Amino acid sequence: MSGRNKRILYTVTTVVLLLASIASIILMWYFSGVTGYLLLGVAAVYVLLPIHIIVHEMGHLAFGGAQGMKFVSVQVGNFRLSRNNGKLYLSFEPPEGVLGVTAFYPAHARNMRRRMILTALGGAVCNLIYFIIFFTLYFISRHPALLFFELFAPSSLVEAVSALLPVDLSAGKTDGRVALGLLRRDAEEEVMLRVLTAEGLLKDGSFAEIPLGLFRVPVVREDLAALASLKFIEMQTYLFRGDTERAHEIYGKLRELEEPSEELREELERYSVCFGGGEFVKKPSPLAGVNALEETLSAPQK
Repeated sequence: MSGRNKRILYTVTTVVLLLASIASIILMWYFSGVTGYLLLGVAAVYVLLPIHIIVHEMGHLAFGGAQGMKFVSVQVGNFRLSRNNGKLYLSFEPPEGVLGVTAFYPAHARNMRRRMILTALGGAVCNLIYFIIFFTLYFISRHPALLFFELFAPSSLVEAVSALLPVDLSAGKTDGRVALGLLRRDAEEEVMLRVLTAEGLLKDGSFAEIPLGLFRVPVVREDLAALASLKFIEMQTYLFRGDTERAHEIYGKLRELEEPSEELREELERYSVCFGGGEFVKKPSPLAGVNALEETLSAPQK
């Protein structure tokens, strides 16, 4: 099946599941006998700060933390919680194509493939756990305090299923697609994995710890953000080793990118003195603010 047909099937499937979950929520409320104000409250939270998305992103955080991934930021709807220099900051930012995003950087480079697979699947696993617990509780107790959370059980199940379906979307890959790509060793996931491995090696070491073989990657499209990040690390590694000719070659390719990220553009400007000003940094600092520090797992907007 072509990628376009997969996206169409994914859209149809998620719309059907979404409508079924809304119908389930209404039926669960109707048979609970609780006042309609609770249903209005659930509808308001569903739109403004959806609990099923919060559960999904908390799943990524929990599984990522257990796998030695360090929290950078998490966004649910318009609210973004980020950490910088050990301090937490809450900001209001409109979502860009997704309702939930979690960003990490690795604390070390060991068992990176296994760790990333578990981190990718953590959101859907927590959605399934939420569904099982609160859907079961619905048949045990329908106290209004519990019912509010029980009514989100169907949407949590839909979130889990939609995240596990392996599809490439315009907003990015689903969690299931990322996990499948890591298992199959697909080219784009291999590049992402090498970026994270390099960052893990840099966390407690230096560019001397990075083997040059890490930069020999499968053929991928040149506009892949992870490839630009890996090339940037490669440039720094060659600078550290004193091979300015090879570093300059990589620098030139990075400058030719049609749409480099804002962070990468700033880093390239900072390194322009290495080649354009007749000087070069013998031991460049680790990446500062480059997207390669993060592995983003997102919940597609529905």
